[in-house]
Amino acid sequence: TFESVESCLFAGDYQECLTQIDTALADGDNGERWYLLRLECLLMTGEYEKALETLEEGLRDNPNSIQLRLAGSEVWKLNNNMQRGRELLVELDELLQYRRWRYRDAWNQVTQGRYQLLKGADAKEVLDKLLTPAALKAPDQAVAFLAMGDLALAKNDYALAEENYRKATELQPENPAGFLGLAQSWRPSDFEKSGAAINKTMELNPNYVPGLQFLVNDRLDSERYDEALQFIDRIHAINPQDVTAWIYRAVVA
Repeated sequence: TFESVESCLFAGDYQECLTQIDTALADGDNGERWYLLRLECLLMTGEYEKALETLEEGLRDNPNSIQLRLAGSEVWKLNNNMQRGRELLVELDELLQYRRWRYRDAWNQVTQGRYQLLKGADAKEVLDKLLTPAALKAPDQAVAFLAMGDLALAKNDYALAEENYRKATELQPENPAGFLGLAQSWRPSDFEKSGAAINKTMELNPNYVPGLQFLVNDRLDSERYDEALQFIDRIHAINPQDVTAWIYRAVVA
């Protein structure tokens, strides 16, 4: 099932996840969610050219997908083609302009919200018109709560971020993203709780690159450079192309 394959992703078993996704696609299940999951695995492991191939296949099978277009803008950026990434966002905008009625489910509303924030839209307006309605449509799914947590964190509203990430962890306790969000939300005020949350994050997925990046930042802030380097090495073992880790490595050097 899709949920069992998603669990492989959450646990950091990226190659097994890819194998199972390929099986589903070969069996004719070519919905956008499989391609999105495949993209997430490939981006986590730095297989950017394969991610581009997956994106193009996904758009052939799902030509009206705004979710693939938003994800694809990042894929093209990582393949050193910013222009094509911008073109995908223009296509996304046109689909919303002429066919917005097609994108009223929670997942597509969250995609619209993230896209509007990328464009610099007012955060409260995005929250009120897109993300909160998405959460009401799918109150048993973590997707909107993670997005609201990300928005609140970006605005330094740590209490609201904590509230939404906590809800996400209750709904999807195997997903490390919610626990990382809690670690980030608590970091300015409660190191102990933040430490427990990042420990839970890495317990769920030892290969979770965003969690390892959090640990690098933590060690750099406390001038524990040898430990920071160990986490940088772990990131590059998972994704040799991770640009952020190369920047960290230069700082440590």
